[in-house]
Amino acid sequence: MSQQELPPTLEQYPGYFPAAKAPFWTRGKVGIAAGVAGLVIGVVASPGSAESQPAAAKQAPSPTISTADIQTKIDAAVSAAEDRLSGKIATVRDNAQQRLSDMRERSVTAQRTAVTRAIARTHAQDHAALIRAVAAAKAAAAPVTAPPAPAAPSTDPRFSYCYEANAAGYGPYFEGQDPEYYWYDDADNDGEVCE
Repeated sequence: MSQQELPPTLEQYPGYFPAAKAPFWTRGKVGIAAGVAGLVIGVVASPGSAESQPAAAKQAPSPTISTADIQTKIDAAVSAAEDRLSGKIATVRDNAQQRLSDMRERSVTAQRTAVTRAIARTHAQDHAALIRAVAAAKAAAAPVTAPPAPAAPSTDPRFSYCYEANAAGYGPYFEGQDPEYYWYDDADNDGEVCE
């Protein structure tokens, strides 16, 4: 395009969008700004001057310590540790002895309880066996009774014909109530035989 021609407008080309401007903060500008900020922080945070270093180097002379002093301190620390450990060992030993005596006491109590229960169970079994033996002896010594008489038959005797049943004083028999009904023929089907 030449300088005289204007770019197309949105009305002329509805899908045309002009190129956007480049952003202000590009990668190069961000890198330069970060470098300058780091340099400023480095200058501000650095030690004051060169004169401060020799003052730091001038320290008070350390006192001289002899090997006898070191050995004395080591011996004192060892004896203190031995005293602490011997006290702890004595405490642990006393606790172990106490726990051992408690366990022995509990085991004796449990053993006594188990023996008492076993004796009681055996006594109860012996008592039950004795009661059964006495009951069996009483049953064997009881007088023998006669067996009960057989029950009377629940039905009338069976006859060949209804007139025989009527002559003997039996009848009439009804359907569904008397089992004798089915022995005889109901000729009139009224549900009654031997009338």
